[in-house]
Amino acid sequence: MARIIRRPVLSMRGETIDFGALAVQNSQQPTLGNTRTNVRGDLLGDNGTVLKTQEQVEAEWAAKRALQEKINQSTSIKADQMGPSAARQPSAPAADVSFPTVQDLVNQGAIAPNKRKIVDSD
Repeated sequence: MARIIRRPVLSMRGETIDFGALAVQNSQQPTLGNTRTNVRGDLLGDNGTVLKTQEQVEAEWAAKRALQEKINQSTSIKADQMGPSAARQPSAPAADVSFPTVQDLVNQGAIAPNKRKIVDSD
C-alpha cells in the first residue's frame, strides 16, 4: 500500500504544502530516475504503460516473504544430519593425528627440496 502523507508541511517560505494531495494529483506521472515506476508505485513498461499495479507488486513481495518464513521455520540442518540421538550425545574426543614433517614430504616427492643453504648467524 502506498504511503500517503496526510499532514501539510511548512516550506522554507512559510507556505503550506500538502504532499498527499500532490501525490494523488500526479499519481500517473512517471517518477524521476531509473526505477520505471509512477508516483503510485506501479511498474511501467515502454511508453509508460502499466505492467503491474502497486497492489500486484506488494502481493508478490508478501508471497515471497511468506515462502521465506516457511523455509526459515524448518528444523535445524545439523540436527537433521546427525539424527535425534546423535544430537544429544557428546562427541568423542579426536584421535591423535600426526602430520608429516617437511623432510617426509621431500622424501615422498610431494614438495621440491630447498636448494638454498641456511646459515645460522649465531
